[in-house]
Amino acid sequence: MDERTNDSGVSSGPGSISSSGSEPIEKKVARLERHLEALYALPTNSRLLRADDDKRDSKNMSVNDMWQIIQLNNRVAAAEAAIQKVTLINLNCNSTKRQLSGN
Repeated sequence: MDERTNDSGVSSGPGSISSSGSEPIEKKVARLERHLEALYALPTNSRLLRADDDKRDSKNMSVNDMWQIIQLNNRVAAAEAAIQKVTLINLNCNSTKRQLSGN
């Protein structure tokens, strides 16, 4: 299998998540630890928002920063859409409840 490692030592490619049953448990644990370290190294949403505010005026924003900000904006938009849907459902349920109790 073709397996590559990135700068943080995390393997990627076919079979990077699943492993064969013959792999020693120590290697599996070490691989999982590398994956977790890479995940913990990712910026938090609040850090991205601060960076977004700091860099809006700057023309030196990296492509990676732009991509992360786009992804964060997509998450916020999805959360707002979900809140609107839940609010609409709640309003419909309340009006239906009032109509049924009034009859």
